[in-house]
Amino acid sequence: MSAGTRAGLSTRAVFLLALASMISAAAWFPFWSEWQPYFLAHLGSRIEIIGWVFCLFSIAQIAGAEVASRMRWAREDRALYMTWNVGLSSAVLLAGGLAASKVGLAASKVGLAFAMFMVAQFLGGAAGPIEQSWFNEQIEGDNRATLLSFGSTFATFGATAGLPVQGLIVDKLGTGSAWQGAGALAMLQVPVFLALRRKRG
Repeated sequence: MSAGTRAGLSTRAVFLLALASMISAAAWFPFWSEWQPYFLAHLGSRIEIIGWVFCLFSIAQIAGAEVASRMRWAREDRALYMTWNVGLSSAVLLAGGLAASKVGLAASKVGLAFAMFMVAQFLGGAAGPIEQSWFNEQIEGDNRATLLSFGSTFATFGATAGLPVQGLIVDKLGTGSAWQGAGALAMLQVPVFLALRRKRG
């Protein structure tokens, strides 16, 4: 295990991809705990509305993955693709947070937040397969299983830190402010992927 950890920390691409995964988890894991009570409270509907919203989010993710699978340049220049993808998804999450924070509660604001999150789910679906295949290509060899755990451990650390911090923000400032902060945090992935692209060049 220690050998695999040393390999992960010393292999630049593996470390940077794991770091990006940690940032993403810190920003996005709390969102998946927060959107259900938000929409349940602001749509004025019964609990089944949450199931339908989840289905729509899942469809958006599937559509994103399907589109990404047909984009040849996404596989040829993954660093550039991921830079654009996480930049856009972070901006959309931030915009959704802005809409959510201004709910007074106008239905149009809730609808705008939902639309922003649908776009974010599409972009997330379009990023997942590309990033995962990229990581898998870096870890062939004897330490493969350990390096997979290395990557997932970084994501777990990110989620572990992000959940209580965003929970405090929700308690103090509201859900919209927490999502704005999450969007700003997720934007920190951009320099990580740019660093990977510079190495590629």
